[in-house]
Amino acid sequence: MVKGNYPVFTSNSNLVEKLSYLNISKADIKKLNPGELPTEKPFLMVIEFKENLSIFFKALEKRVWNVPVFVLDSEFDTSHSQESWMYKQVIGYLVWNDREKENTLKEIKDFLTNRIRQQEEVKQVESQEIGSYVKIEEGEFAKQNLVSLFVGEMRKKMVELKLLCETAKPVGALGQNYFRGFKDVMKLLDWKRAKRLGEKEFKHLGKNYKLQDYENEIDKKDAEEFFDGVPRTKNQGVILVRGNTGTGKSIIAKFIHEYIYQSLSDHGEIITVSCTNIGEHLFESQLFGCLEGAFTDAVPQPGAILQAYNGTLFLDEIGDLSLYHQGRLLQYLQDGMVSPMGWVGKPIFVPSVIIAATNRKLEEMVKEGQFREDLFHRLGVYVILPGLKERRSDIDRLVDFVLQNPRVNPGRTIKKVDKRILEYLKDPSHEYKGNFRELEDKLRWAVVQARKDESDILTLEHVKHAFEQYPVVIREE
Repeated sequence: MVKGNYPVFTSNSNLVEKLSYLNISKADIKKLNPGELPTEKPFLMVIEFKENLSIFFKALEKRVWNVPVFVLDSEFDTSHSQESWMYKQVIGYLVWNDREKENTLKEIKDFLTNRIRQQEEVKQVESQEIGSYVKIEEGEFAKQNLVSLFVGEMRKKMVELKLLCETAKPVGALGQNYFRGFKDVMKLLDWKRAKRLGEKEFKHLGKNYKLQDYENEIDKKDAEEFFDGVPRTKNQGVILVRGNTGTGKSIIAKFIHEYIYQSLSDHGEIITVSCTNIGEHLFESQLFGCLEGAFTDAVPQPGAILQAYNGTLFLDEIGDLSLYHQGRLLQYLQDGMVSPMGWVGKPIFVPSVIIAATNRKLEEMVKEGQFREDLFHRLGVYVILPGLKERRSDIDRLVDFVLQNPRVNPGRTIKKVDKRILEYLKDPSHEYKGNFRELEDKLRWAVVQARKDESDILTLEHVKHAFEQYPVVIREE
């Protein structure tokens, strides 16, 4: 048998003989008893299909061995094939009989030869540990998602943004968060509408309730204050975030919300509304709210504005908003009052910070009559996010950050990065039309290639493959 650095275990005696005869450089071919696991971590395993296949793979997972496995079967069986491919370690379901033996042997040999070659090349790569620039503990990435905003060229932009946030902070202490104080806001709205109409009963979710019975269940003073009281917080802070797709507008919105409310108690949440491709009635009810019976097939909901009470309303891609809804939004920005669809009487005052984001040139839209000039000026204070091509000097840190994202590098199986990658990604030939998100997507594809090669090092070849094989798909935030 050939002795080498890469142990290959197989339960097929005939295959042991065949692979040993091929004398594959550095491959150590070893016999494995059916159903057993080797004592040392294999480089490759080739096992025969058995009814207890699940037991074998469970035992393999307990060893925490992410080992590529070929499954051999005497004849092609569709159910066997489907079962085999469901195990994450399986890289091939092959037929081993007199007719297919040579083809199967060639496929295994080619895979083994190429994989050994790749492993030998990786040993020559000059690499650095992931986490060298930005260290994020496992399980903490979601909490640290803002880190990408704080490195390199973004420093000056973040200083500017924080100063802008100061102008949007509520003046004085926040008033009571009535939206949180009532368990069922829709029921409260239905009660108030009926009361204003002079009715003794109101309908909620198909059931009738007496006004007096409901008033005995709630704090009537707080309810009246919610609808008719003088607001303590007068101002509606507005910030417009501008930047191309993939520059991180939604992450910036989250930062603004957290920065503004960090020292204020009883603040609300950040509520996001997409202004893109939504029907008129649906968007109206989603943003302003809707009461039962407001229109045919109306779905009762409080609306994003009311949900953002004492919090933040984030209007993503405001440039896609229809002229009609631009007018409705402008009215809210001016007086802070909202009337859900089907509402009667005095509108409800809702204090909140407004963040709008767009990748469109609003000035040109104003000239073309596609965006209201008065709304544009109401959103006039803005911050522009730089594209990735303007942040090439940040690539080292951003790559380090992305490769700690569990959605990009699951289980952090990739532990090092080829230093040549960093220079490659800084090359001016990369336009990065998809900006940070494009970089993230390319690295995700590159990690897939590295994991397929069973490498814990992300090499330049893996990244080049991602750039050459997969086109830019600009995903919306």
